Amino acid sequence: MRKDIRVMKQMTKAVEKLRIAKQKVENKMKRGLETPQAIMKAGRPGGMILCNLLGAQFLYGGVLESMLHLHSVPGILLSVLLMAAMSEILGLLLRIVFGAKSRSRAYFMTAFIMIFLNNAVANQGNTIVPALVMCFSMTLACDVFGRAVWGVITSKNVTNAFVDTGLGISFVLIVAFAVFFHIDSFGESRVDFYRVENVVPDACEDAGSQNKELVSTFANEFANGSAKVKTIEYGPDAQELHTDTIDLTNVVHEGGIVQSIVSAVSDYDFAKTPIAGKIYYPEEGTSCPTLFIVHGMHDSAVPSYLGYDYLGEYLASYGYVVVSVDQNIINSLEATNDIRAILLLDTISALLQENENRNSPVFHKINPDKLAIAGHSRGGEMVATAYLFNNLEAYPDDGTVAFDYHFSISSVVAIAPTVDQYMPANHAVKMEDVNYLLLHGANDQDVSMVMGEKQYNNVTFTGTKDCFKASVYINGANHGQFNTQWGRYDLNKGTNGFLNTNHFITAEEQQRIAKIYVRTFLDNTLQQDASYKELFSDNAVYRKYLPDTEYITNYSSSKGRAICTFDNSPDLMSETKITCQDIKRWKTRADKHGNGGDGENYVLECSWNENTNPVLIFKVPDDKSSFTKLYFRMADMREDIEEESESVFYKVILKDNNGNQLSFDEPVLVYPSLALQLYKQDIFTGNYEYKHQFQTVAIDLSVEQLPKGFDRNHISEIQIAFDGTKKGSIKLDDVMIEE
Repeated sequence: MRKDIRVMKQMTKAVEKLRIAKQKVENKMKRGLETPQAIMKAGRPGGMILCNLLGAQFLYGGVLESMLHLHSVPGILLSVLLMAAMSEILGLLLRIVFGAKSRSRAYFMTAFIMIFLNNAVANQGNTIVPALVMCFSMTLACDVFGRAVWGVITSKNVTNAFVDTGLGISFVLIVAFAVFFHIDSFGESRVDFYRVENVVPDACEDAGSQNKELVSTFANEFANGSAKVKTIEYGPDAQELHTDTIDLTNVVHEGGIVQSIVSAVSDYDFAKTPIAGKIYYPEEGTSCPTLFIVHGMHDSAVPSYLGYDYLGEYLASYGYVVVSVDQNIINSLEATNDIRAILLLDTISALLQENENRNSPVFHKINPDKLAIAGHSRGGEMVATAYLFNNLEAYPDDGTVAFDYHFSISSVVAIAPTVDQYMPANHAVKMEDVNYLLLHGANDQDVSMVMGEKQYNNVTFTGTKDCFKASVYINGANHGQFNTQWGRYDLNKGTNGFLNTNHFITAEEQQRIAKIYVRTFLDNTLQQDASYKELFSDNAVYRKYLPDTEYITNYSSSKGRAICTFDNSPDLMSETKITCQDIKRWKTRADKHGNGGDGENYVLECSWNENTNPVLIFKVPDDKSSFTKLYFRMADMREDIEEESESVFYKVILKDNNGNQLSFDEPVLVYPSLALQLYKQDIFTGNYEYKHQFQTVAIDLSVEQLPKGFDRNHISEIQIAFDGTKKGSIKLDDVMIEE
């Protein structure tokens, strides 16, 4: 009994010792934490200052510089003041709602919101969760670092381990974010990944060549021509060629708050809109075919119209006059694309008058019967509107404004265009019987979707004129490098650091592509020189001469007749009978590239399971059973194939009325879906954006050796058969023939 009592006393003493030891540890930890808590609390002003500066740089780069065009010191100072004002207002609201002082929280929240908004804009709404984590971590790091530095300085305590740890971690995070934001080298090149030899290992460079001698001369076309080029600036203040201002106030719409602020601080005035820009022309040339080119939305302090010098000098050396139109007044005053179009047409009018003026330096340089217009970005959308306005008698949004243009514009070039920003009377812009060329980069981080595809589909032909339309989708090309003044980054300073620019082709390569495609297009459409026209329908024979990247092309001619376009009715059989074998699902759907509704294109989409024999069969109507050329557009819709570069294998089989067959194995390369990482965050999250771009498949029966007995004049079926060893999905459009 006594032994048990003694043991219990010993246990009680041991427990008491443990309790006392625990209390000592807790008291020590509490005393240890009191110092860093006090330091961090005392350091609130430092955290507020650093959060304010963090938010201010993104407010400046994302709004004040890009939208309000405030630059350098005034813009930076104003952004700091605005961030502080917004934080104070938010702090006051938090105090009213929650009844506690929340100034430091308010500064934290405004900085976080500002950096997150810039991140979300840069990523165009993709990868929201990683953006939230990154922006919160960065804001927290700035808050902790500012508090720690301020607290240490004011408390003169520099030996606390907790504070030192917070300083170290937050400093590392800030440096890591700075490196992330300012470095370009992220990820491996997807241009290299999709090289032809990877997609089709046995690809032949000269496959399909019909005129090897002509193709071999193509390499020489990248150099400037023999004509001596002269340039001249024109405008109200120009000494060489004086042009007047025009009044556009009768067509300018009422803007919002931003436009009102911009108008108030801007030196521009629509009542005195300048007709200004730069002209490139061959010194000895007369009555030259002429291209008017217009830039898009950019910082109005940048002379964007000079960004096409490379194109102007190149084309002028081959006998063209090129007019680069300055529309910075539109950018400064935030006007819409219909105003851009009117300014372009008035510019054409003014320079055609100069063309008839014997005292003008451009006297008889322009051929008024051979005109083309081109635009980049919003300018690329605008040229379609300008073509529409050129043929109208009045402004669609105000019939009291009369139009009297009617210039001989036969060709339109759109470079990375927007679409549907201006819709006349709420209708999509549609063009008829005009030549149209669309260029767009797969790595465009401004217009990341090929909006111009909608405009391409809304170019139609009546068959009364000899016209064609073509598009070229270029892997590795971005938005800005088509203009030498815009450069490598497609957005503004607040967002550019989130963009992944490591997968680009060089600016020189991108501009070489623009030069050769625009010139070949103009040669074909203004000069009736059909050399290298195959470049638009299938550039395989020219690929080794072009900059080394991937090109996905589309082509359609006014000579074409439709077997099936899928646009006319929800009835799949409304145009021709379609039969599907081993197809899991097939349907028509809108292939949206604009705001939806009017003018959107409809396509056939189908998918199949693995280990099947999928075949699409189109019954050829009797009145279209004789043809020499067959076209259709196809795109690979597979996803989750970022590690697979193999194209979908397909066959095109033609059957005549007697059952004879003519087969073509993969006559044109249809690239797999391009899996791209346009944003730096994609590298860390493993996220890919899949680009499903149509490729025109063209088969020319006139140059094929037909099998004995095959009757080209009585073709009854067109079959498209796929390799069903793996599951797949494609979209198909515009099955066309030419007789």
